[in-house]
Amino acid sequence: MPRSAVVLWAVIIGVGVTEGCGDTGSDPSQHAVLWQHGGVRLEADDFYVEIEGTGLRFLADVPGVTVGGNTGNTTFKTLELQWTEHGTEMRLFIYFEADSISWHSYEIRTYDGAPNGDGTRWVYYYGPFFTTAVGAPFVGDVDLTSDGSDNGVVGHLHFTNLRLTAF
Repeated sequence: MPRSAVVLWAVIIGVGVTEGCGDTGSDPSQHAVLWQHGGVRLEADDFYVEIEGTGLRFLADVPGVTVGGNTGNTTFKTLELQWTEHGTEMRLFIYFEADSISWHSYEIRTYDGAPNGDGTRWVYYYGPFFTTAVGAPFVGDVDLTSDGSDNGVVGHLHFTNLRLTAF
């Protein structure tokens, strides 16, 4: 089955889609992503999560990235990703809300990158982020750094040329 047919099939039946991870075709140092679930579509030319003190960069360019979330309604939904990389479970959860005029993310979370699969402390990035008119995509580069005030863990979340639609 052609790749485009697989993606279309997955979207129609509501399965989360992940494709294109790690392959931008032009710059091997970038890690392109495309994730879709429940009406949320996130695509970027480059993606990574860095957690201070680990010396690791999480790219989600490994097999078995699980894409899901809460499909919600006209005012709330989430995009939730889970994967194992560097022997550690990693997660990226994005929380969205909307009114009749605009949508945004009010919070993003990643795991802390602790070794031995013990990524049990969330790293929080508090918004609002991506504020955009309902029906329009957010487009731009995003670099977020958590302040570590919740648990002492500082994280960095990066997207190059992010194209994100939530409502």
